[in-house]
Amino acid sequence: MERLQKSKLLPEHVKLLDLCTGTGCIPLLASYELVQKYSRKGRLEAVGVDISPRALSLAKRNLRRLSQDGTIRIEPPSSSLSFIRADILAEADHNPSDCVSLMTALQLYEETQQSNDPTADRKGGWDILISNPPYISPSAFHRTTTRSVKRYEPKLALVPKDADASQYPGIDPGDIFYPRLLEIAKQVDARVVLFEVADLEQAGRVAAMAQQQNIWTVIEVWRDNPSQADDYGGSEQTSVATGIKVLGRGNGRSVFAYRGGAKA
Repeated sequence: MERLQKSKLLPEHVKLLDLCTGTGCIPLLASYELVQKYSRKGRLEAVGVDISPRALSLAKRNLRRLSQDGTIRIEPPSSSLSFIRADILAEADHNPSDCVSLMTALQLYEETQQSNDPTADRKGGWDILISNPPYISPSAFHRTTTRSVKRYEPKLALVPKDADASQYPGIDPGDIFYPRLLEIAKQVDARVVLFEVADLEQAGRVAAMAQQQNIWTVIEVWRDNPSQADDYGGSEQTSVATGIKVLGRGNGRSVFAYRGGAKA
């Protein structure tokens, strides 16, 4: 977040979209970091999306609690934070009575925002797209996921829904969300994306997917501590996705990409 704050990538009105938001910790942290910790001038508009009504209820409860105790300040119109329900994997509304697709949910959100402030300019996409999606394959869930994680984390947040479905030929079952997330990033004109991954191997696969889009100026893999020099004194290359920098120390943790002329 500090790297983004200091970069020239962010406009005055920042729109942040967090997919698979769960408890809402990412947009809540972003609101704290960008609005309070760094006292950023301009507006931050954040939206968290999840398919689980239970997760969204918890996210909204966290927002109320943190707002009430003063940990974060959501003060319209300078800042806003909303949580909405949508099926991120759905490309169309096959059963809207159950859960609408992401694009429908975002359209309804934009219409609500426009009706609340008819003078506001709602043109343009989302500047930042962040996601910590379910990324554990069914086999890895049974073989390597610890008992404590299985006991306290809902499986829906860990293993992609319908991970064994035949409509995902050639894709690792744990990677199902990433092609869809990258397509969404293109659809909403995201300038920055940051996706959490399980390890360096998965990071390489996701980075290669991003490369195939041919729209990103820079693609990087971040370890646990991306700002720390690695054992080689700088950045190394991953052989899985040619030319992708792997930054920092620790396990492979996320894939970062941006498009535009500025550097983070």
